[in-house]
Amino acid sequence: MTRTLLFTALCALSLAAGAQCKTSLPLSGIEPVKSCDPKTAACVEPQQAVIEYGKKLEGNHDPAHLNMFVQASPWRFYDPEFRILTAEELAATIKPWISQGVKRVQLVASWTGVRPESGTPSLAERVGKALGEIPVSGADGFLWIAPDGKLRTTRQAA
Repeated sequence: MTRTLLFTALCALSLAAGAQCKTSLPLSGIEPVKSCDPKTAACVEPQQAVIEYGKKLEGNHDPAHLNMFVQASPWRFYDPEFRILTAEELAATIKPWISQGVKRVQLVASWTGVRPESGTPSLAERVGKALGEIPVSGADGFLWIAPDGKLRTTRQAA
């Protein structure tokens, strides 16, 4: 009984504390994710799934279109070692593709098309500015890639 009361009190306090945090990111809902039980199914590593699904993304066979996979939050990009990667550094890795005919870039990364705070450019806008005239698009929430390569986003809170 005491543990239940303590747990309830802690939950109420954490919700109250969370309500005090200001953010301009409109979050809502919960997205269930099915897990794979290796005892009953042939499971695929998440990284392998992203590679396989990513091969089917729209624009992959268009030499004027570049799908750029990168890890991101609404505020930052991250390199493979999880170090912060600036928009200018990412743009520098994209520039050689532009000389090969790329005319538009899609950032295949969550939250890259959303302004994290009012007046702050999105990550896609920052990369676009660093590239100059090349349009850069990003995701308007948490990015999901389906097995057929279709993209969708959610704004889940949990």
